Amino acid sequence: ELIEKEGINNLLKYAGGLKLNAYKERVQVIRRFALESKIIDVNLDSLQKIGKDFILANGDEVLVKSANTEVLNKITIQGAVNFAGDFNLSKNDKVSDLIKKAGGLKTEANLENAYLVRTKQDQTKEYFRLNLKDALANTSSNQNMTLQALDVLTIYSNKDYVGSFEIQVFGSVKNEGKLTFVEGMTLGDALKNVGGLRIDAENLRIEISRLNYFGDNYTDGQDIRVIVEKIKLNANNFTLTETEAQLKLQPFDQIFVRAVPNFEAQQNITLRGEVKYPGVYSLLNKDERIDDVIKRAGGLTKFAFPESATLYRPSLAGGYIVLNMKNAMKSHSNKYNFALREGDVLSIPTVSDFVSIKGSSLEYLSIVNRGQVNAPFVQSRRAKYYINEFGNGFTKDSWRKKTYVIQPNAKVNRTRDFLLFKIYPKVTKGSTIYVVEKVKKEKDLKKEREPFNWNKFVENTTLKVTGVATFFVLLNQIKL
Repeated sequence: ELIEKEGINNLLKYAGGLKLNAYKERVQVIRRFALESKIIDVNLDSLQKIGKDFILANGDEVLVKSANTEVLNKITIQGAVNFAGDFNLSKNDKVSDLIKKAGGLKTEANLENAYLVRTKQDQTKEYFRLNLKDALANTSSNQNMTLQALDVLTIYSNKDYVGSFEIQVFGSVKNEGKLTFVEGMTLGDALKNVGGLRIDAENLRIEISRLNYFGDNYTDGQDIRVIVEKIKLNANNFTLTETEAQLKLQPFDQIFVRAVPNFEAQQNITLRGEVKYPGVYSLLNKDERIDDVIKRAGGLTKFAFPESATLYRPSLAGGYIVLNMKNAMKSHSNKYNFALREGDVLSIPTVSDFVSIKGSSLEYLSIVNRGQVNAPFVQSRRAKYYINEFGNGFTKDSWRKKTYVIQPNAKVNRTRDFLLFKIYPKVTKGSTIYVVEKVKKEKDLKKEREPFNWNKFVENTTLKVTGVATFFVLLNQIKL
C-alpha cells in the first residue's frame, strides 16, 4: 500500500533491503499514465549522499538489477561527423564526448536539429531532439545529455535541408506538432521524432495531406492542389511495415493519425474500507454506479458504517461529493447512486459511536483549552443536547443560530428558526457539531481594547446627579 509522499528507500526496506550485488547506481522506476508509461532512472548512492529520497507515485514499479547483469556497451553516431560509427560507452559520457570520439562535426553539420534515439529496457524507443549549439557551448546544458548503452545520435547536414520547410504531425501520436523537413525524411522518421503512436491509434490508416507541387509528376503551370494518401497500418502490432516506414515525405506534408472511435483506456476507481474486497477497480462502462462496484467488491462487511461513506473526486473543486450511501444502495436510479469516474475514491469507514463538538465559544473547550471534545452518540438527540451535556453549554459569545452539524458523508445541517424557537440540527453517528463565535462589532472591540476610565465614570455620574438635583430645586421654586 502506498503511503502519501513515501520514498523509494522505505519501499526497499519493506522488501527486506538490497542484496550485496544490487546495482544501486541505476534503479529503474516504471511510472504508468493513462495511455503510456516512462522509465525514471534513480541513483540510490547519489540520493544517500545528499540526504534525499525519491517520492513514489500510485502504481509505480521499481526494478533493481544485479550489478553483474550483462549490458551492451555500444553507442552510435551517424551523419555529419568525421568518423561515424559505433563506440564504447564510458562512464558519464555525454553527447559532446561522443562527438569528440567521432572526430568532431563536419562544417555542414546542422547544429539545431540533432536526434538521439534511446532503446529503453522494454525495447521501445525514446526520441530526443537536441540543439548541439547549446550542448557544445555549455557542457552542463540539458541539451548535452548523458548517454546510455545503445543510444544512437544522428546529426543532419545543412546540405540536406530544403529552405525552412516543415511538416506537421497530428492525432494519436505522443507529441504532435511541427518538424523541420529534411531531404530524404521518411514517414517512419517523422513518427519516431514525435514519440511514436499512442495506443488509441486507428490501425486502419494514416492519412498524408500533401501538395502536388512537390510530387514527381508535377509540371510547370499545373494547378497546385492538395492530394491525400492513405496508409494502412499493421493490424497486429500497430507498427508500420518496412515499406510504409520508408515512404518519402515532401515539404509541407501533413500527417494525420486517426484515433479509434470511442477508444477508452482503463478507467480506475479506488474502493476503501469496510467492503469484502477493497482495492482498485476498473470501470466496466461509463454508467457504472456505486451499487455496481459494491456488488463486485463482495458487498459491505458487518462493521461497515455506510452513513459515514465519502466519495472523493479529484477532478472537482473541493473534491468531496455529498453522499447518502444507504439511499444509493436501495435503488439503482437513486440520485445519490452516482456514476463513477476515473480517479474516484469511495471510502466506507468502520462504524463510529462518537460525536465530536468543536468551537472556541464552547464553555468546556474554553476552560480546558482544547479544540474538540468527543462524546458518545445518543439516539434521537439534537445538537443542543450535546452542547449542554458534554460541552457545558454555550457562552455569551456563542452565535447560537449559526450552530451547524457536518454529517460523516459531508452533508451540512444548520440551525433553523421557527417562530420564537430555534430548531437545532439532528446528529448522527460520526457527526461533528460546530459552535460558531459571534462576529464582534467595532464598538465592542473598541471597548475591549480601551481600559475602563474610573475618573470619567465618576465625573459623568456626578454631572448626572447634579443635573437631577438642580431640576428638583427649580421645580420647588415654581410651586412656591
